[in-house]
Amino acid sequence: SSGAWPALRGLVETQDLPVVSTLMGLGSISADDPHSLGMLGMHGRLATNIIVDRADLLIVCGARFDDRATGKVEEFARKAKVIHIDVDSAEIGKIRLIGKDDAAVAAGAGPALERIRELLAPARRDDWWREMEAVKAEHPEAAPTDPMQPNNIIRALAALAPADAIVTTDVGQHQMWAAQSWPVKEPRTFLTSGGLGTMGFGMPTALGAALAHPERTVVAISGDGSLLMNVQELATLAENDLNVKIVLFNNGHLGLVRQQQELFYEGRYVASRFDNRPDFGAVARGFGVDAIRLEAWDGQSVARALERRGPMLVEMMISETENVFPMVPPGAANAAALSGRRK
Repeated sequence: SSGAWPALRGLVETQDLPVVSTLMGLGSISADDPHSLGMLGMHGRLATNIIVDRADLLIVCGARFDDRATGKVEEFARKAKVIHIDVDSAEIGKIRLIGKDDAAVAAGAGPALERIRELLAPARRDDWWREMEAVKAEHPEAAPTDPMQPNNIIRALAALAPADAIVTTDVGQHQMWAAQSWPVKEPRTFLTSGGLGTMGFGMPTALGAALAHPERTVVAISGDGSLLMNVQELATLAENDLNVKIVLFNNGHLGLVRQQQELFYEGRYVASRFDNRPDFGAVARGFGVDAIRLEAWDGQSVARALERRGPMLVEMMISETENVFPMVPPGAANAAALSGRRK
């Protein structure tokens, strides 16, 4: 938020540091930078969480140790000393206490990171990188083959979208699949609702992004439950003829609620299934937004939708039982993530 990514990237380069991101930090370092280990936490890659757990120093910049990032905070990176940088001093020590060997830095992210870089000679960390590569080899990412598996859809979308596309998400399974698999390369190009996790966030945010950057494509990734929260904004989208492509993951459920009920409530499903399912294509067209519905992957149709100027709904019919993995159970340590089985 402070625009400190040049200072972050400068420190990372000179000190050869691995970087993990919270959900809200994605894009501070490019996903294709070799120093980037992606997102940590509840739905982060298991290898990434294990690497964090093995670290002996964490420079925590503008992050608050929330439970979605740390899991059980008492077991988070227990071997590590911490330099906690935050412009709001109330955040420091609020969740993870500052120990005698830690450092609390109440400062803006940019000046603090620049000062750290000035104090240190350039360094290489070859042994540490070899250890991290071994962890990644021991815990490889799942590689589902079904083109309609949501992570594969996200990767294919990213490959077809313009390089400067702005992505927004609503809240739920689709949000986590997007965070895991969309290669966010620049700051402020992945707009999502952390913290309160507000369903209905995605389309209004996409409208704002499209008004601010009318020359760019905005991809609004949503779920059927989330889209219903602000479906009336399809009218705003049509009236302003904004270049927003809504990619709707439709599984007929409140997917993340259903997943929690399956995994942690012994399959007792309550109020998570939509028995009366709207025809989203008809709803969109009723508001003046064109729509297509895909039950199998069709790259040509998706490419045409992305290339065409103006609003569009692309509805992806995904499996009702697809879960987001890895997943750290509530109250568990990050290293105890469930890997699940992917198709």
